[in-house]
Amino acid sequence: MPRRDVAFWKHLFESYEDLAIVRTVETRRDGTVVIAVLVPPDGAPFAAEALADVARSGAAPFAAEPLPPVCAEDWFLARWTRPGREPA
Repeated sequence: MPRRDVAFWKHLFESYEDLAIVRTVETRRDGTVVIAVLVPPDGAPFAAEALADVARSGAAPFAAEPLPPVCAEDWFLARWTRPGREPA
């Protein structure tokens, strides 16, 4: 997504206390960014509903990538580490 859209997603999810954390995980050379919306299991239905509502409202296309069924605590870091770099 364009960098300017990050604030929208951050405000949407972080305005609901304890629903989600939004993080920018990658900034690409073309100026676009990849964000992650980290939602606890009990907030997943609400987050899915919010995403569907935003999609219906004409937002720019986005893709959701759920966590794998069995994931280690460091899955996020391992998944989003740039090639050639080790997770911190």
